Amino acid sequence: MSICTVYSFYEQCQEEAIGSSPFASVHQLAPIRLMKANSLLSYLHGSTVHTKEHVLLPSSLFPSELAAQLFQASRTYDIESFVHTSDDSFYLMQRTEKSLPYEARIIVAGTVREDLEQALRRNEITACKFSILGDIEKLHLMQAELIRQFQGSINVFISDKDCLDLMPLSVSKGAGLSVLAKHLGLRPDEIACIGDSYNDLSMFAFTPHSFAMENAPDEVKREARCVVRSVAEAVELAFEANRFMRG
Repeated sequence: MSICTVYSFYEQCQEEAIGSSPFASVHQLAPIRLMKANSLLSYLHGSTVHTKEHVLLPSSLFPSELAAQLFQASRTYDIESFVHTSDDSFYLMQRTEKSLPYEARIIVAGTVREDLEQALRRNEITACKFSILGDIEKLHLMQAELIRQFQGSINVFISDKDCLDLMPLSVSKGAGLSVLAKHLGLRPDEIACIGDSYNDLSMFAFTPHSFAMENAPDEVKREARCVVRSVAEAVELAFEANRFMRG
């Protein structure tokens, strides 16, 4: 879970607010220019960035042969594999009782392609991300094997308690946030981000206004400017900073 600007999440999260953060004073924050919800861009771990008009900004994709090899490697273990594309669609080889709970966590519906590996190799489907879901011990084993096999070609990281993500090399949320900022003419100090996982660290490095959820790993919390108990708390801190700087 992460956002690159906090405004659009405020109304839906304001009821969960539980007060000011004990970890930092809002007076220490620089001015933050919060954008209206319809100005937001969305991106998938930094590999794709879309404007509100659904225009795709520069994206990073896996070469077709590498994508096919990664999909083949992901099938080694008895876990679920999803292939994500730059239009925010995702594909799976077959729908099973195991895959359904994972599919339910994704906003868009998945498409079944029994020939998924061949479609990747033929470049009929262009992958920008692989999500491999299952038992965390199996994921750690797969992570080590993929790093050994594809070192220098991909980014591999645990993004959730049951999810391993594979991304094109040099792709990160921080890189996607940089594209977003350039498109909107924003400086890093005019953006706030919230995260709770290791793949959020590159965003934290991009902007001085970084918020980690208190349930995040300790390594993630150490890299954030503030630690908060809710998204709404982070939003309120940003609003308070703006009000303070305006006098």
